[in-house]
Amino acid sequence: MLDWGIQKVFTLTVDNASSNDTAIVHMRKKLAKKKAFVLDGEFFHVRCCAHILNLIVRDGMKEEGGSIEKIRLAVKYIRGSPQRVEQFRTCCELDEIPYRHNLVLDVPTRWNYTYLMLETALKFQKSFERFEEKDPHYHLELRENMPGEADWKTARIFCKFLKTFYDVTNRLSGSLYVTSNSYFHDVINIQSTIKSWSTSHDHTLKNMAIKMNEKFYKYWGDLDRMNMFLLIAVVLDPCFKLKYVTYCYGKLYSKDVVDKVENKLTGTLTRLFSYYDSERRKCNAQSSKEEEVMGSPMSELEMYLTETRIKKVVGESFDILNWWKTNSTRFPVMSLMARDVLAIPVTIVASESAFSTGGRVLDQFRSSLSPKVVEGLICAQDWLRGSPIPQEIEARITDVAELESC
Repeated sequence: MLDWGIQKVFTLTVDNASSNDTAIVHMRKKLAKKKAFVLDGEFFHVRCCAHILNLIVRDGMKEEGGSIEKIRLAVKYIRGSPQRVEQFRTCCELDEIPYRHNLVLDVPTRWNYTYLMLETALKFQKSFERFEEKDPHYHLELRENMPGEADWKTARIFCKFLKTFYDVTNRLSGSLYVTSNSYFHDVINIQSTIKSWSTSHDHTLKNMAIKMNEKFYKYWGDLDRMNMFLLIAVVLDPCFKLKYVTYCYGKLYSKDVVDKVENKLTGTLTRLFSYYDSERRKCNAQSSKEEEVMGSPMSELEMYLTETRIKKVVGESFDILNWWKTNSTRFPVMSLMARDVLAIPVTIVASESAFSTGGRVLDQFRSSLSPKVVEGLICAQDWLRGSPIPQEIEARITDVAELESC
């Protein structure tokens, strides 16, 4: 921190490894002595949303009865040789199914790839059945592990189940837009989805939901342990504000619980506002005349909360950072709050990707570089690679598959 010139630390986002919990405790002690925290580091620790989602999904997938494994073996068999792939392509043409991307073979420990495998395979269910008729070795190889109609039905349920989490993970893992203000919406959506699944008539889906709800409550269900900064991020979204938070919780919890959360959130918001107001006054010496014009410092917060919420235009994205920049003269203190709160990363996916050195060869030239130069190169590489254009992961998997077959 001294080398980087960091004097204040707002939050630190880490995954759920026990070693990180130990590191957080150590950092909290060190930084508290230097008075480097906001609100004494009460909400310093932010748990990576993507890792929590991963734990929830993995618990749900334990209820899978073997259908996914059968589809995985079928995909593996077809991808086993170029001749089989070509024969499968012919089956797709006969069934008039466009074969734009290769079949995706997942990694059993990575549920997001399992979703992509199922999503692709389900499009070709008829072609799998036709392939069974065309290739006599297919039945001999898989035997009792050949996917049947019941397996495809289960796969559809799982695909629907995984899509919800896949979309949320992709949305919250972005690095070119604000994610802290959308975190709450996705958590509430997941909680509502799990709740509806738990009353499903489908036995598999119901059992998955029960398992997932246990893990959900461990990390997100206990509102006393909720990081208030991530709720404040929603309040700082002029399209939603405080009433939206209480409305959403009112759909899922009792009035007593909602009132408790609202009081805690309001109290934290007031304390955070007072902190930034105090820091601003230290930096900007103001005349008594200016103080008189401003009136009570809390009037700024009250004015923001009581103003009518902004209505989003359908089909258009709302630039929340630009809104706060434009309105910084009206809300000088709150715009400073928004600058820091909205910058909180809710996942560590982007940073893990940026600083991953997997696949890089450490040659004689790179070994001779100083740590500062290497750090600069890694950061510059991430900035240069940054693009607002969404990347299609299926296309990338296809490219990799084609390279592997060369």
